[in-house]
Amino acid sequence: MGTHLKLTASDGHKFGAYRVDPAGTPKGGIVVIQELFGVNHHIRSVADRFAALGYVAIAPALFDRIEAGFECGYSPEEVQGAMRFVANPPIWAWMLTSLPHARPSLTSARS
Repeated sequence: MGTHLKLTASDGHKFGAYRVDPAGTPKGGIVVIQELFGVNHHIRSVADRFAALGYVAIAPALFDRIEAGFECGYSPEEVQGAMRFVANPPIWAWMLTSLPHARPSLTSARS
């Protein structure tokens, strides 16, 4: 339903995002923040549901600095493997340089 696109953080890093537009005129926009599991099927479905309610939704791939396109499921093994992202101290600073650049893409022309 949505599209995958690239955004650029304040330090020049390019990272992925999933964007979905509503069928009609948008009521507004929402940035959907991923969980530990990346922009996986669940986060994309959350964005899709916001679009169905009339909002432009974008889910930035905040872990792209460590592993581009990362997503996983919910098995104990997958959760354990994903823990490396939150154990990586710079991830929090990286997220702060990336998140502000998701918002402007909500108001840009439809993809």
